Amino acid sequence: MDLRQRGSVSVASTRTKTWNGSPEEHELQQMNTLSDIEGQVPPPANQDAFSNEGGAEIQYKTRAWWHTGVLMLAENVSLGVLALPQALAILGIVPGLLCICFLGLIATYTGWLIGEFKLVFPQVQSFPDCGELIAGRIGREVMSLGSILVLIFISGAHILTFAVAMNALTDHDTCSIAFAVVDLIVCLALGLPWTYKNVSKLSILSCASIIIAVFIALIGIGITKLDAGNILAVRPSVSFVKSLGPVLNIILAYTGHIAFVSFQSELEGPREFKKALFFKQGIAITFYMTISAVIYFYGGPLVTSPALGSAIPVVTKIAFDFAIPTIIIAGVVNGSLACKYIYIRMWKGTNVVHESLPTV
Repeated sequence: MDLRQRGSVSVASTRTKTWNGSPEEHELQQMNTLSDIEGQVPPPANQDAFSNEGGAEIQYKTRAWWHTGVLMLAENVSLGVLALPQALAILGIVPGLLCICFLGLIATYTGWLIGEFKLVFPQVQSFPDCGELIAGRIGREVMSLGSILVLIFISGAHILTFAVAMNALTDHDTCSIAFAVVDLIVCLALGLPWTYKNVSKLSILSCASIIIAVFIALIGIGITKLDAGNILAVRPSVSFVKSLGPVLNIILAYTGHIAFVSFQSELEGPREFKKALFFKQGIAITFYMTISAVIYFYGGPLVTSPALGSAIPVVTKIAFDFAIPTIIIAGVVNGSLACKYIYIRMWKGTNVVHESLPTV
């Protein structure tokens, strides 16, 4: 029985039964009915966290599909693309490009499954909600801890990258921790808006930033021509352990799925999530394959990871200048996801979710 059939059976079973008791007893009977279907755990709520927004001060379901597509690009596509040319240098250009394409298609399919799951169970707003459907309270708590830690670590990685970039740009004696604290404050300020629609506006700047930074790096490596044209279709005698690192870098370049449920929850039409997904994945796969192949062609087997290290120092500094927005905004998006989950979990089912100045 697939997800749609399971959802339709649960709805039909609750509608066909008559009940003469209290509303509370009726709701309990509905939850028990859901639990009887293949051991399915009842959802945490009958409706999603953002339902009944008419006249609310804060309205969440306001994003068009392209807002979400751009937001997904900003959350997923960042400086990690500059690690892919070295993946091609280790694996060879043919298996490397095949891995980028194949793993991108797998990421697209799994993202589509997440979107379909959300349509069947509209009450889920995050991965922890999905964990509760699968394994009850234990599943929710395990997924909560895992999701928050992952998002914190990703945000921390971007804060660290900002500190490294500022050290490279300024050649100053200022401690890296000071630069990291500055970025932390900026991320906190930019992550304050309640809805992702405001963050998606920043995502447009992030996308432009990474495109410009990568093309500057590409031009710099093309001018340097470390070992231009010295490429291999397939690199022979590559051990499993050595080839695993590049493949994991490619997988990491597509790992934005933790945000998909939350992003879909704020769409005007949740069914349009597929448009946003295909928009994002189409651009990501094409961008990854093109940039990695061109940089590998000009850098050859000497290309570094990240590829900025293969350019002359002046070009590296210029590229870092333009990469600053995407470094900051990618951290903002992931931090905002973690904060939004905590906020919704605290106030889900209350009017506080839709109030501009929540009070206890």
